[in-house]
Amino acid sequence: MIPPGAGTFQQCVKCGWIRRDGPYLPYHYDLGYFQGWLGSPGARAFNAGMAGRFLPPEPGRLLEVGAGMGFFLEAAAELGWEVYGNDISPEACNISLAKGVTNIRSGNFETLGRSYKQGFFQAVAMIHVIEHLKEPVETARECRRLLSDGGWLYLHTPDAAYFHDITWPHHVEEHRSFFTRKTMEVLAGNLGMDIVALEGFPELRELAVVFCNTGGNGR
Repeated sequence: MIPPGAGTFQQCVKCGWIRRDGPYLPYHYDLGYFQGWLGSPGARAFNAGMAGRFLPPEPGRLLEVGAGMGFFLEAAAELGWEVYGNDISPEACNISLAKGVTNIRSGNFETLGRSYKQGFFQAVAMIHVIEHLKEPVETARECRRLLSDGGWLYLHTPDAAYFHDITWPHHVEEHRSFFTRKTMEVLAGNLGMDIVALEGFPELRELAVVFCNTGGNGR
């Protein structure tokens, strides 16, 4: 079961992708949304661990979509990456800029993404972002367009295998799309990409997946 008042949902009978109905609510992404992570050593440690684990071994140019306060970009820069980011929240971008993450812009990725050349990045990351999107496949396709041949797309998201567990902490109003291992495999086919890594984090009830841009056509 899911918590009362959590909304209404649709589920694809073929792949199991779950989507929440209702209007998009941008007010969730003001400074108050990020306040809990500000100065958090746990957030820093988590992002440092994920950067070391799910980015390609050879540094290049990295774009983080939904970069928030820049924790992942900071960690990637320490590994030698040239980092870029965007976030819908100007307040979060200002915090990143104050920390020295200079290549970060505020705005909608669907608009900002078009300012980058095709194949410009060797890696693109979306960490706890794809679940906020009403049309996640279209956003993932734009990420793929920006990747060079052999580039990696890293997604980190709640694991919807726990969707019907009332204690799952991701039944929040701003989460729109929910994925399982199976839906990630279907997404790989839709994008024409190969899966490099697909790992679950049972203690967090989350998933991490890395797709490689192998030049397939997708669906």
